[in-house]
Amino acid sequence: MGKASVAPIKRKTIPNLELQAAVYAAQLTQFVREGHDIHINETVFWSDSTTVLYWLRTPEIHHHIFVTNRLAKILDVSTAYDWNYITSADNPADDGSRGYEVKHMNCSSRWLNGPSFLQLPKGD
Repeated sequence: MGKASVAPIKRKTIPNLELQAAVYAAQLTQFVREGHDIHINETVFWSDSTTVLYWLRTPEIHHHIFVTNRLAKILDVSTAYDWNYITSADNPADDGSRGYEVKHMNCSSRWLNGPSFLQLPKGD
């Protein structure tokens, strides 16, 4: 599942927008877990924001209230080590904000299938 949003009129920093995207991912995960009877062994998250990944791995540091509240939401449904780095070039989530035409987001696109490395055996 994918979600693309436009930045709000009220100005926010790019790291804060990236953090909000991570909250959406955590909320979506919780929605899927609660909506199905399937047991999910592992959830893996990907972000191209090194700032968000740093914040997730340093919850003991005093962050601004905005950051602290959102980190709590994320860490309620995941651990910091469920989150991994993906380069911006490999991040299909960015396709929704790069002005790609819908016809390019077809069944074989990475928007629907994820980056190609997800198709490799684990550990490669």
